[in-house]
Amino acid sequence: MTPEAYVIKYLDEALPDVLVFGEVPENEPRQDFLTVELTGASITNQVSSATLAIDSWSLTRSQAMELSVQVKEAMFKMLEEPIGDVMLDTEYNNPRLSTKHPRYRTMWRIVYVSLD
Repeated sequence: MTPEAYVIKYLDEALPDVLVFGEVPENEPRQDFLTVELTGASITNQVSSATLAIDSWSLTRSQAMELSVQVKEAMFKMLEEPIGDVMLDTEYNNPRLSTKHPRYRTMWRIVYVSLD
């Protein structure tokens, strides 16, 4: 399983009231949703790491920020086999420029041996 697919599945289960996608659907939902995107990966001595962007989309900036808080709480609870470490690199307001759709972005690094 890819790191992106693993995190999508994990967040889908951890936040059951929130839709989770690998990319923004063509018809953007008019409710809270998340997108997860793999932005980088590396392997050193059989230990893998992945960098992921998780976007928290909502109807207002404050709701997007609150959804981002929920994402952070869930991600820090992901520390169990096969995940060895979870690190938040940054968080920032990142509205979609073309539509002004509110979103917050968090950038994560996860460390793992295998996600099979």
